[in-house]
Amino acid sequence: MARAVLYHERQGENWKPVGVFLATQKRLDYRVLPGSARREAWMRTIATESKPPFKDGIGLSLERGTWEDDWVPYALDSLSNGHDTWMTEVEPEPTSAQSSSLESTYAKYVLGSKTGTTRKDTVPVADEVPELSGYKKVTPA
Repeated sequence: MARAVLYHERQGENWKPVGVFLATQKRLDYRVLPGSARREAWMRTIATESKPPFKDGIGLSLERGTWEDDWVPYALDSLSNGHDTWMTEVEPEPTSAQSSSLESTYAKYVLGSKTGTTRKDTVPVADEVPELSGYKKVTPA
């Protein structure tokens, strides 16, 4: 079963889905909104030049994992910074061919044919400053 990762970019105070990666056991495909050469080049480089991460996470065993099982958790953790990029895992649209699954997933989440717009309330935001009772101010001597 394939897994999909949705790539968002910040636009003002909202997050907009702009691309999708589809990871299978043997390959990584992508589709991105046109209009940004930088974004297109970044996603193309990831899809064409990346290798699956090491199974042990640090490369001591040199055994590579799969795109589906090992790259998706890596991408969710490493390819977004939370300031202007954000990755989320989404359920790929089930179809018989992987290329049409990529197109269906892209249409659903990026083009917004079903749930394509990311609302502000889906992004975790701290509304309150935590209470810091129990701490006391220390002045240097």
